[in-house]
Amino acid sequence: MAQTFLSAESQLPYVACDGAPLNLADTAIPDRPDATCQWVNGAWTASTAAHAALVAQAKALLADRTTLDRIQEAIILGKTTAAAADVVAWMTWRGKLRAIVNGSDTTSTALPSQPAFPAGT
Repeated sequence: MAQTFLSAESQLPYVACDGAPLNLADTAIPDRPDATCQWVNGAWTASTAAHAALVAQAKALLADRTTLDRIQEAIILGKTTAAAADVVAWMTWRGKLRAIVNGSDTTSTALPSQPAFPAGT
């Protein structure tokens, strides 16, 4: 069976019919672990598609400022404070979403749980 090799100079895959590298600089490519993996810098890496979808979902949630506007209004009207536990929980949740979007959180596999809407909003 033919093996696939990656040329170190060109980074293009080659197939050697006899199973031997085409030249000394060629490196054998190991079998692909699964269909979502990608060949990057000489190794299989996990696909970034799932994380990209998570980032898109987080961006959409951050784009909706309705609750933030309601919190601001409630604070101005004296119905709540910025230090209220439910307001802090809401802002913490948005911080976790921002971490997913800005790339400081690359390990999350799901969105953080949305807290209850703050009282008075």
